[in-house]
Amino acid sequence: MKKVIQFVTVILLFTAVIPTTGQTVDKMAWWKEARFGMFIHWGVYSVFGNVYEGVNVAGEQIHYDRRTSGYPSEWIMRNALIPRSIYREAAQQFDAEDYDPKEWVKLAKYAGMKYIVITAKHHDGFCLFETQHTDWNAIEASAAHRDLLQDLVEEAHDAGLKIGFYYSQNVDWMHEGGMDFIPELNNGTYPADKVEKYVNDLVIPHIQELTTKYDIDLFWFDAPGASNTNPTLAQKILDALLQSPVGNKVIYNDRLAPGFEGDFFTPENDTPDIPYNGYDHNKNWEACSSLNSSWGFEYEPDTYNAYNYTWKSGLYSISRILELASKGGNFLLNVGPDRHGVIPEPAINTLKEIGDYMQLYGETVYGTQKNTLLNPFEYGYVTQKTDADGTFHWYLHVSPAYWDEKSIVVNGITELPENATLLATQALLPVTLENNNLLITLPEMDCPDQYYAPVELVFSQTPQQVSKSNIRNNQIRLTPFQASTKDLNKDFIPYTIKYWYGRNAEMRFRIYLEKGTYQLGAEYAAWYQPGELYFTINDASYTGHYQATGLASDPNDFSHYISDDLGGLSITVPKSQVYTLSVKRNAEVPNVTNWIYVRNFTLTKSGSDAGFNSPGVQIYPTVIRITTDKYLYCKTFEVQTFHIYNPQGHCVKTFIADKQELKIDVGNLPAGVYMVVGKRSLHKIIIE
Repeated sequence: MKKVIQFVTVILLFTAVIPTTGQTVDKMAWWKEARFGMFIHWGVYSVFGNVYEGVNVAGEQIHYDRRTSGYPSEWIMRNALIPRSIYREAAQQFDAEDYDPKEWVKLAKYAGMKYIVITAKHHDGFCLFETQHTDWNAIEASAAHRDLLQDLVEEAHDAGLKIGFYYSQNVDWMHEGGMDFIPELNNGTYPADKVEKYVNDLVIPHIQELTTKYDIDLFWFDAPGASNTNPTLAQKILDALLQSPVGNKVIYNDRLAPGFEGDFFTPENDTPDIPYNGYDHNKNWEACSSLNSSWGFEYEPDTYNAYNYTWKSGLYSISRILELASKGGNFLLNVGPDRHGVIPEPAINTLKEIGDYMQLYGETVYGTQKNTLLNPFEYGYVTQKTDADGTFHWYLHVSPAYWDEKSIVVNGITELPENATLLATQALLPVTLENNNLLITLPEMDCPDQYYAPVELVFSQTPQQVSKSNIRNNQIRLTPFQASTKDLNKDFIPYTIKYWYGRNAEMRFRIYLEKGTYQLGAEYAAWYQPGELYFTINDASYTGHYQATGLASDPNDFSHYISDDLGGLSITVPKSQVYTLSVKRNAEVPNVTNWIYVRNFTLTKSGSDAGFNSPGVQIYPTVIRITTDKYLYCKTFEVQTFHIYNPQGHCVKTFIADKQELKIDVGNLPAGVYMVVGKRSLHKIIIE
């Protein structure tokens, strides 16, 4: 009998990439070491600042701004349907009079960024560089009257930073033949012959100019999903890059066109929803995000917050750096200077906050690999390194929210480290080994860092691990990662469910429980109103009650999270076996304003049965046993990418499923236990 995996899911915003080997590995070395870079969106859209009062291409008088549109500022030409002639006139206000590339580089370097990527040409077609192939450039068409890239390239290299150019090769709203939907054509598209002429006469010559005049290290393509892309033309563009003077060293991303994987792939805005210890180690990826909700500058008369109130804090940004590094990825963090070349003050302040942290603890980020912990770390983020002599380092970034627990636990470690050091003070910390758990005692002091306090564990070689749950004080802690989930958002907070309000949202755990009575608890923050959580274990149902706590403005601030017994809820299991524990809420009517964030659930054994007979309790995802029929059957409600991991944690197969049932041949995989990881879903398959 075949077993079919079925999920309700959302569309992934990225695709898996298998990078090439050989020379690419050498070219990628600096990028893997860097882990953190600066993105800069700057152009004529910086003049508008996401506000437009005037006529559109239909001759209608309109008012357009962020409050009514919700769109980022760099798309204003298309979204407000601004005529080309009016948009060109705006370039006369793009003066760059306060542009100081040395200061930009100085800021990036202090923030701990190791490379810079700037928009040489965005979707409006405006070029920040001198070019012989269009007059729509900073020298001829704007009040700046200068090449805006050369000095930045030189300053970056002088400071020891790498630099790359973003170039919108497909979408171009200003030049005839630009791909995708064109405002001047009432959002129509150009025919194929004009697209080909655009590529041959503008894009390829631009790439030749950008790679001849400037000593760049990286090329960042964009908009691979433009409506009328052509793989033949895309190959010509790539050939121009790789045959250029920098072709032997330049690396490039996955956004040239569909089917062109590049050296690294680039999920945007959201943290990739991947296993807590990352993809297979051969995959290179970089997540990009902006310091607010727009990539380009958003203008307002009095305050930088008038329309764009979503400036990200230092805590948010540091959390993203650590989380992405822990999963083996880079973080490209964007700023949007104004028309004068001034980076907004809120962005500068946040970058300085980041820099203060990176100056102290950059060693826990640079050159690290995805963490190889078999079990989630509940207190923050984990990065790791292996020295040339085999010495192994784990860096445990502990949130102040958990400092009062006086100790932290690393699950499933079978040996003691040579030492454990609190990096803030260089103090050695006591470590004990209990039931294959490392218990690290924290010093009697306030948390030494307001963001995360790193603890370094050093082993003479890679330590051995076992897969198990965290059991201490007769308590099992269940994290969202260990669950199969439906209609839930795993946010950037470690293993946290965010915005849980839908009537269909569900978490489901497969877990071995010994006979006895358990007190159920949860660590959560709930906005506005109290509510109920509905638990089902096999055929028995229970209702737990949660309190209104109020949410912190920054979801990484755990001061509003509480540990609660859910109204004294307890469950009794009649015998020792594997159970399915399901958790839902708001079963009748969803309330989008009554959010709840959940970090974990707890099961505490109580009464005469207190205590566990086994040293560890295995957490089970959904199990599928494959015997004579060596196929895995899968279908989803929307397109989704899945990865199959072997017991060593390496990805052995990747596939994409949708509404049509897909038959996956696993007959070539050796017998054993494998994990199937998809968006918000985790399953175990046993091949016999």
